[in-house]
Amino acid sequence: GGAQKANKSLLSDGTSKKKEKENAFAQMNTIGAHLLCNLTCSMRFEGHLNVDLNEITMNLVPFPKLHLLLSSIAPLATMADKKVSCGVRGMDQMFSQVFSRDSQLTTVNQRASTYLAAGVIVRGRNVQVSDINRNIDRLRPKLKMIPWNTDGFKIGLCSAPPAHQPYSALCLANNCAIRGVVGGLADRFSKLFRVRAHVHHYTEYLELQEMQAAYRRVRQLASDYEALENAVPRVRRRITPVV
Repeated sequence: GGAQKANKSLLSDGTSKKKEKENAFAQMNTIGAHLLCNLTCSMRFEGHLNVDLNEITMNLVPFPKLHLLLSSIAPLATMADKKVSCGVRGMDQMFSQVFSRDSQLTTVNQRASTYLAAGVIVRGRNVQVSDINRNIDRLRPKLKMIPWNTDGFKIGLCSAPPAHQPYSALCLANNCAIRGVVGGLADRFSKLFRVRAHVHHYTEYLELQEMQAAYRRVRQLASDYEALENAVPRVRRRITPVV
């Protein structure tokens, strides 16, 4: 009898863990779906200030190689029963959340690093452009912007709200914090490549020189972001008129 109870307990425990794992994957898929829906909403719905995807690339990528964008969503809801408070206060909270660390989809701290540019796409039926501008003006002093692009914000507004929510915001940021992710990727590759671990899986399609060149490019990318993180504004020389 005791063994049977133990087996039932283990079976129920294993079933609950399986359900938790399935729920975790379902929640991750929901977040990914929300990201894509917000990103492509201007292609599917009308809006007061719809943003073309080409405009995002044009405004958020100041240099060709520095095109890695960090994304965040607010509200970061994974289930349909999670509601957002309506009104001005709820909207202001949404903007604060979309620039907070807890809403980032990458484990980096953007607020501690330099923004090269940022884009915010807002969805909601009763949202006005003035609401977006007011919140950006409120948050701008708290963000560390690159000296030569302190007004580097691209905004978009779609009139169709997301499912089960009155409004939502997607932030795409070109931030120097990505250098930690890029540098960590290069470090892990270097440890494996140094002992030629798993290399034989790829030498059928790639030469070792190509792998080394790719590693150097990734290292250079991290260095480029690091240089911009430490960039200081240049002091402009004042031209005195000749009398």
